Amino acid sequence: MLTTCGSLVFDKVIFACHADEALESILEPTATERELLSPFHYQKNHVVLHTDDAVMPAKRSAWSAWNYRVQKVNGKLAATTIYDMNKLQQVSDDRNYFISLNDPGIVARDKVLKEIEYEHPIFTSETQMAQQRLQELNANGTRFFCGSYFGFGFHEDALRSAVQVCYYLLNGNPWEKSEDTVQNNQSLKNLVSI
Repeated sequence: MLTTCGSLVFDKVIFACHADEALESILEPTATERELLSPFHYQKNHVVLHTDDAVMPAKRSAWSAWNYRVQKVNGKLAATTIYDMNKLQQVSDDRNYFISLNDPGIVARDKVLKEIEYEHPIFTSETQMAQQRLQELNANGTRFFCGSYFGFGFHEDALRSAVQVCYYLLNGNPWEKSEDTVQNNQSLKNLVSI
């Protein structure tokens, strides 16, 4: 495996990253790894955490967890998705918190709490076909893969796929503590996760 420290060899490796990053990190990927990871490409998205409810629908009864907005900005149509974090995750009873994905500049600057650049997978018919077989990547026993590309591109999909990797490595439910799980945990001390 290639790292910033050079070439390293491990008994087992978990690639908890984007599909393209995993493929780039493997010195000699298998044909299956190339076939199933190479269809995934990523797009940068600008994310704004804010408290500006002016970007939400005028009627509060129309607010939903996910709000899609299209409007003209500087003569061009601009689309953004606004997540109501209080509806999604009950963040606060006192204040409205929103996340705008690819805000075209309509969020009031004095209400911006944080701005982040993320990369999200771009899904195509080719990636959907690959997704049906992604678990094959975790069948070789030495390299394991997890990430949001195993699902719909959300953090929850990444978590679900990571838990599935734990099932493989522990040979059972990672949430249950048993003698087998304790023994498997001891054998995983040399496991490196990137």
